[in-house]
Amino acid sequence: MAVSAIESRLYSLMKNKCSDAELDGFTLGQLIREYLDNPERYDNCIPKKHKHLLEHCKVYRIFSVHPKKEKITRTVSTSILSLTFGFLFD
Repeated sequence: MAVSAIESRLYSLMKNKCSDAELDGFTLGQLIREYLDNPERYDNCIPKKHKHLLEHCKVYRIFSVHPKKEKITRTVSTSILSLTFGFLFD
């Protein structure tokens, strides 16, 4: 659920900075790639300190869809959740 919140926030920040961007059909992975590849286009709307969270989401979003293939430890899930709150409230 944290990753869904990140996706929603990332989408709205990117859309607010570049309203003509065609982002409606993008998956979370595509949104992350688009932002990381073109931060200037979106006026660097995401603080650099959150770049690592976006990179982690590229990896952990796959595990959230296919949970049987990888065990996510309590430490990792707590870390991602804490980073998510930082991103959402920043």
